[in-house]
Amino acid sequence: MVADFLSAGIPVVSDRRALGASGASGASGEAGDAEALGRWVDFDYAAAARDVLEHLASSGARRIGLVTATSTSSFFEESERAYRAWCDEHGQEPLLTATTAPGHSQALEAVDELLAAAGEPPDALFTLVETSPPLLLDRLRRHGLSVPGDLLLVATTEDPTAAHSDPSVTTLSFLPAETAKAGVELLVNAFEGRDAPRGRLFTARLDVRASSTPRTTRAAREQSRA
Repeated sequence: MVADFLSAGIPVVSDRRALGASGASGASGEAGDAEALGRWVDFDYAAAARDVLEHLASSGARRIGLVTATSTSSFFEESERAYRAWCDEHGQEPLLTATTAPGHSQALEAVDELLAAAGEPPDALFTLVETSPPLLLDRLRRHGLSVPGDLLLVATTEDPTAAHSDPSVTTLSFLPAETAKAGVELLVNAFEGRDAPRGRLFTARLDVRASSTPRTTRAAREQSRA
């Protein structure tokens, strides 16, 4: 779609990967035309995933599970690669499941699958798939797990209930309002031929809440047993 729009001389705002892969020429047949019409809004998905993993590790997690999706989306692909690389660097066997379709029920079933497949249960869970924080907490309780006592939790979601659930859930946000505003501004600049930056690289926002706070009590207990 990106290549088709650019070939037709229609300005596009996308991410850097789609623009780079389009290989399109503009309406006059020149590649430079497409370059002039293309604008981008993007994130460093790998860096965002690593920030979450480092946060969980600093909170005491040693075995972090990941719920991702079977998708060609750069978000899921780059996040999973970052997770696998992080696990390799920290001597952890990757522990992950992937949904095959969107929706709350599919995400919760993936959580069930991950917990059932784990010989040793994870002590932290990072979900890339959008789902309801209250439903996610309820599903974990059904497995007999308390958050954050038994399991630290970070969810990638824009659901406002995350801040008000019990416990409140740590979230990774990719700033939909901010990126939409930036995308419109970039598109207007392309339409009007303004000499302005061609893209915006955003940093995902990690809102740390009770579900992933450090396990100081458990750490102290384990130290006393040593």
